[in-house]
Amino acid sequence: MIVDIEKLSVDYTGIKALDNLSFGIDEGDFLGIIGPNGAGKSTLFKCMLGLHTQYNGTIKVFGNDIRDSKKYLSQIGYVPQKPVVDRNFPATIREVLSMSQITSDSKKVDEALQKVWMHELADRRIGDLSVGQQQRVFI
Repeated sequence: MIVDIEKLSVDYTGIKALDNLSFGIDEGDFLGIIGPNGAGKSTLFKCMLGLHTQYNGTIKVFGNDIRDSKKYLSQIGYVPQKPVVDRNFPATIREVLSMSQITSDSKKVDEALQKVWMHELADRRIGDLSVGQQQRVFI
């Protein structure tokens, strides 16, 4: 199982953001998470990424309890819904990817750009891209 969540609860000063949530995601599964504002969607992702640590229950990613191990983080991508790029940032897409913690190898950068259909825009400034294009680069 890729993700295994058991009895996850998050409380913000008496307000339950998540209450006893349990589910699993297997390889090949597709999962959509929908709900109104304040339903706990962002809280769930922050917990899964280890960004929010004040919760009850267990979260396992690739079989590792996230409280014990952060090894899995290099295998996960997270793109926030709001853009975080200053439109005046002078770096190109290729330069941004080369700064990644994952790789600065130009061949791997080119392969990554091919996978998200951004190779033709590789030398364009990241700030000149649409929000959707920026999100594809960050994936």
